Amino acid sequence: MPINVAGVSLNLMSLGGLALGVGMLVDNSIVTLEAIARVRTREPSRSARACAIQGTAEVASAVVASTLTTVAVFIPLVFVTGVAGQLVRDLALAVTFSILSSMLVSITVVPVLLAVSGARTGDDVRASRAPLPGRARRVLPALATLGLPAAFFWLEGNVRIGVIAALSVMALPVLSALLALAVRVPRALRRRAAASRRATPVAPGAGAYSRWLDRLLRHPAKVVLVAVALTGVAWFGAGGLGRALIPSLAQQQFFIQVTLPQGTAIEKTTEVCKQLMRRAAEDPDASLVYGRVGSLTRAGSAAGALQGTHLAQIDVQLAGESAETRAAAEARILATVSEALDARGSIRLEHPSLISFAAPIELRVFSDDLSVAGAASRAILPQLEAIAALEDVTPDDLSGRPEVAVAFDRVRLGALDLSIDDAASVTQAFIQGQLTQTKLHTPEAQLDIRVQLPPVDRSDEDDVRAIQVGNINGIPVRLSSVATIEGRVGPAEIRRIEGQRGVRIHARLADMDLARARDEVARVTASAAASDVQFEIAGQARAMDNSLTSMLFAAALAVFLVYVVMASTFESLHHPLLIMCTVPLAIIGVVAALWLTGLTISAMVGIGVIILGGIVVNNAIVLVSAINLRRGRGRETHEAILEGSATRVRPILMTTVTTVLGLAPMALGLGDGAALRQPLAVSVIGGL
Repeated sequence: MPINVAGVSLNLMSLGGLALGVGMLVDNSIVTLEAIARVRTREPSRSARACAIQGTAEVASAVVASTLTTVAVFIPLVFVTGVAGQLVRDLALAVTFSILSSMLVSITVVPVLLAVSGARTGDDVRASRAPLPGRARRVLPALATLGLPAAFFWLEGNVRIGVIAALSVMALPVLSALLALAVRVPRALRRRAAASRRATPVAPGAGAYSRWLDRLLRHPAKVVLVAVALTGVAWFGAGGLGRALIPSLAQQQFFIQVTLPQGTAIEKTTEVCKQLMRRAAEDPDASLVYGRVGSLTRAGSAAGALQGTHLAQIDVQLAGESAETRAAAEARILATVSEALDARGSIRLEHPSLISFAAPIELRVFSDDLSVAGAASRAILPQLEAIAALEDVTPDDLSGRPEVAVAFDRVRLGALDLSIDDAASVTQAFIQGQLTQTKLHTPEAQLDIRVQLPPVDRSDEDDVRAIQVGNINGIPVRLSSVATIEGRVGPAEIRRIEGQRGVRIHARLADMDLARARDEVARVTASAAASDVQFEIAGQARAMDNSLTSMLFAAALAVFLVYVVMASTFESLHHPLLIMCTVPLAIIGVVAALWLTGLTISAMVGIGVIILGGIVVNNAIVLVSAINLRRGRGRETHEAILEGSATRVRPILMTTVTTVLGLAPMALGLGDGAALRQPLAVSVIGGL
């Protein structure tokens, strides 16, 4: 309901936000239920209502603070500009509304239901559960860890959807068993720790985890140095990862743009287009082939469209669903069409833009003289085509259009008592036509009549020379008698880019590293710099820099807001600083996850890092809150840390696991548009 009020539709990003929120929805309820369970275990004689009140009161401030810190990171995302800002709005609203709802439910509905039901926790609940067979304890975790995820990589399309639906029902007993194991292990550790406390005077919470934590607390300098070193390695390691604006989305459609020599008749272009369509349709992976003549599409709205009788575009719909099949089919069809076209023109491959923005690389060449800009573009083209990171390097139409230049001779016109205006008007009327006052009446409408020379008398330079511009004493005056007529090639179009005359050169990426391609283009333009020509790199490369800059600002603002929320919650400036130390540590996991999965740093990864700023502090908030509670009861700091950490380790692990499991389908790249959501999910999982 709230997302409808906010005007958010169900799309790739809003559904991704709901998927992100699914794993986080139960986090607050897990913390609340775990606190109530501990109160009931510690004081079994108390009623369910009293335990619910006390347990909720102990963690309410931590739950509210952790929720507000998560929500606070989405406020600065409003300041993210460009494509990243457009993408993140729906995701941010979906997550925000879901998390706020889960917070209200965890501190109101959950305790009330537990108190009303009178459910017990601890040994009586544990005793009511039947133990799993020994073989199931060994086999089920292995199947869930290895078998099921690996199977998805061998499934495609509707088969994968059907398997997911079937597993959703069949896996319920398995998941229940796994959750039972996850609950039994911490309880066994606590029983062992309790026995150890009774036998030896070790600090409360002793056990495998507590002993390990106790050793770390005795060497704080080493722990801090290792953490700082790992963070530094991750920070510098991020420089070795590729960068892109957004990941490329796999599509089953592409189009081949055909450019024939300038001036080719529309009939000839149509004939060539039909021939190429027949060749493309012969490929077994081409399920649908259609084309159009007279115009072609540029990828992204910023690139615009081109029109001309020499242009044609062939759209191909592929039948294969896997990325490898699509790539092979594209290369095969492109080679077939290229062979059929021979040397009659040029072709280039493009994909439809699901998100409207500029081409990956757009090089702009500015000059006051279009001929100079065109010459500079032709000179730099071979160097750009030699860059391995670029594909389909294509400039604006540099071939020009054939034209006839007429330069009137004022002396001759004056001798014949003719003016330039009269001669030019007559020439224009013969070539372009002239409207008359007469109307052609038809049963449906009245049609204008335009007087114009027939095409056979105005198709070449000699026809223009023969145009009669005057009559002196019955003798016709030809245009060639009063003007110099020259056939030449003029510009195909006069384009102004941000108010300046210029030429554009577009290119696609051969790989996903947009930053590396931009740097190589910059080196080429630096070597070709001239006083009368200016080069500028635009397109997605410039949008990427702008988006990353705005996201850095949004990240800094998010960190500040999170700190303010925690400072007001803890009423301390010291504890929030300690908690904020966990944020840089998340970069270690983000870089490692991107490196392992082969993903590049993109706007979606940046959004995931910003979201992490509000998520990763939640565990620290719950932990510090538990430690402060024990310090308020008179425990020493060292003892309070050991006991508080042992108390909160289970809810921290459970909330982390639920969030990771909720993001797992996104991280595996399942479903349409997965390439857009996968980097966000992988970065959040790695950071957690």
